[in-house]
Amino acid sequence: MKYFILSIGLLSILAGCTAEPMPGATPESEESPPSAGDVPEDVMENIRMDLWPSNEAPRQGQKPVLSISARRFMGSVGSGNEWSFEDAQAEAPAQDDEHTAIRFEAARGVFREDERAVLEGGVTAYLNDMIIHLEDIVWEINVANGATSSGGRAYSDHPVHIESPTQQLDASSLTIDPATATFELTDVSGEIHFGGIKQ
Repeated sequence: MKYFILSIGLLSILAGCTAEPMPGATPESEESPPSAGDVPEDVMENIRMDLWPSNEAPRQGQKPVLSISARRFMGSVGSGNEWSFEDAQAEAPAQDDEHTAIRFEAARGVFREDERAVLEGGVTAYLNDMIIHLEDIVWEINVANGATSSGGRAYSDHPVHIESPTQQLDASSLTIDPATATFELTDVSGEIHFGGIKQ
């Protein structure tokens, strides 16, 4: 009987301690709900996303225009399939045996499904024995005039520096043909050494 009375006494004390909120405290039921503008952000880690040509279904053996593997992809509901990413490596794979893949490293970027991808933040590209330093590179599937092509276009309108065993070049912009990995430079200056650059 003593145990029963002791239990009732403890319950009465606990009820007395919790019956009224402390001065200045807000009961949980009165807390303001999150505002509509605070949309939760989705974060995915170690994810790969592919940019495919938008004007046709992938053929047997066809590869994406660009594949991006990033440490973190971030987006939110209603973002229109747009994701930002950090700490990325990307590849524009060779579509056949006659062409060469281009590899990229970038600090960050933006991916918009079926439209474009942007690599930014000290971008470095590797093509054969060339190392290309860029501020950014944009891969567009939808061409500006509304027409589409199988590979879209890739470009940077910012300064470019190219290093290789035979050349040191600077240019004001760069355009890449995604299908062939050939590129075009604008306002080029620098040196080309046919016998190789002496170390």
